[in-house]
Amino acid sequence: RPVPVLIMNGTEDLLIPIDGGPVAPMFFGDRGSVLSLDETLSVLGRVNGCTLPLDDVAEPRDVGNGITLHARRADDCKLGGALDLMLFQGMGHRWPGGGWLPPRMRPIRGEAPDGFPVAEVIWSFASRFILAP
Repeated sequence: RPVPVLIMNGTEDLLIPIDGGPVAPMFFGDRGSVLSLDETLSVLGRVNGCTLPLDDVAEPRDVGNGITLHARRADDCKLGGALDLMLFQGMGHRWPGGGWLPPRMRPIRGEAPDGFPVAEVIWSFASRFILAP
């Protein structure tokens, strides 16, 4: 059934590639593969009955640390469905609110916008929906 989906992706994620393919090995060998962001949006768009490509919600904006946010949305999904994308150009494998990261991890995890109100953004998205059991 259609469900609301909010995707937040960094374009510079070295661990989970935005173009799809093998997930970077860490700790215990093979971690499988992922679809590209475009393939993921296509699958979720089909399930949610949304027309693709997504529409820009606002002009791209600088959110700090050299990262630009591109907010996109499908406005025509089936009842109960939604598909929103927050694409952080320049962000790595990080939480969009930033936070402390040991210096030795920065080359692997990349940059993130400090102080981005990610919890509020997620709540603003999720609170728009009530799903029936």
